[in-house]
Amino acid sequence: MSNAGTRHSAKRPRNRWAKNYTEQGQGHISDLGAEAYGLSTAEFTALVDADIKKWGDAVKASGATAD
Repeated sequence: MSNAGTRHSAKRPRNRWAKNYTEQGQGHISDLGAEAYGLSTAEFTALVDADIKKWGDAVKASGATAD
């Protein structure tokens, strides 16, 4: 993930690396009970935004921190 100020051109190589890693690691990831799939930068951003909206209040109410 990147912060909002990261240039789009700087995000592409990381997205490409993550997508390749995900595709190569499909078997191992599925062995752990997860589903691996690649997303574009826009799709991933939308996914994260939706998760923040979905879980944000619960996380705040729990008092959880990133420490």
